[in-house]
Amino acid sequence: MPVDYKYNNKSEAVSGYYYIYLPVTTEDARWAGVDIYGFPKFLAETSFKETHESRICDVKADGKLVISLRVEKMPSEDSDWVMSNFEVRDGKIMRCKFYLEGQRGFSDSVGGVSFDLRVHPMSVRFRLMEVARSSVHHEYVPRARAVLGKVLKPLLPI
Repeated sequence: MPVDYKYNNKSEAVSGYYYIYLPVTTEDARWAGVDIYGFPKFLAETSFKETHESRICDVKADGKLVISLRVEKMPSEDSDWVMSNFEVRDGKIMRCKFYLEGQRGFSDSVGGVSFDLRVHPMSVRFRLMEVARSSVHHEYVPRARAVLGKVLKPLLPI
């Protein structure tokens, strides 16, 4: 979920992402993200389907479909970029950077991303948050490599 965070009442905010759930496919990816960074990672099965217009990702946990996410395809270019990630651990906000390189496209068109929540218990939290079912803009990243950087100091109190 995209967020902006202001440090010590400064006028400029740092934009980044806060994760409510973060599916991963291996135990190695799960424990490192949970133990070191405090991310809400969980083991899940992911599968991808392609249509002419979009890429669809289905996420299953505990043998049940949690969410089906559809992203509209668009032209993409080779790019390097950095994202900030935020998480709460021990009552403090933690920030780390995610360094990416790969293909990336961006669109301001409405509805380029949509999702369908299923009956899994994780879906309940999204329903309660009343998250919009389609996007106001989106990125399309058909191929990328990423490295998660170390936690930036200081840790920020909530």
